[in-house]
Amino acid sequence: TTETTYYQEESCIATAQMTALVFGLSPEKVVSWQGSDKIAPTNTNLTTKNIATKKTMHEFNIPPNAALLYRLSGDYNPIHVEGTDGGNHGPILHGLCTMGYATRAILQHMKRFSKRDMRMTEIRCNFVKPVFIGDAIRVEVCCINDGIDDHVSVCFCVYRSSSGEKLVDKGYATLLQSKTASRL
Repeated sequence: TTETTYYQEESCIATAQMTALVFGLSPEKVVSWQGSDKIAPTNTNLTTKNIATKKTMHEFNIPPNAALLYRLSGDYNPIHVEGTDGGNHGPILHGLCTMGYATRAILQHMKRFSKRDMRMTEIRCNFVKPVFIGDAIRVEVCCINDGIDDHVSVCFCVYRSSSGEKLVDKGYATLLQSKTASRL
């Protein structure tokens, strides 16, 4: 697990935490996560009646060149180009790219339900299963709260469209009403 903090003009603009998934690692070699446990509240369900009216679904097709483009981020792991050793599914999409699709869905959701200019201040999720190049995915987004104290919290999940299999779980994002134009 690593944590990287990004600064712009001496102000912290982002902190990224990353945990690596290593295929074939024996369980006794796994180091448990010591970071924050802040995720979507466990009692939050995308089908809860009180939030179902502000639930949206967004479909995305993962293009064949997506993994190659994300190599520009500096991740040259061959599983993103050649696939896993078994070769059953082909290349695995970068987690950062998967989060990019979720972020796009969240911003589309906010555009639909809010007239305010919002900027994302936080996004977290648990990657449950890999997204493969060529997959079609569905991102489900719903509001947990709606504009309390000038911020909105949303939860999201990502599913494989063909099977309904959950790929990303316990997604949580916070958006803050922007006093200036959004950068997203």
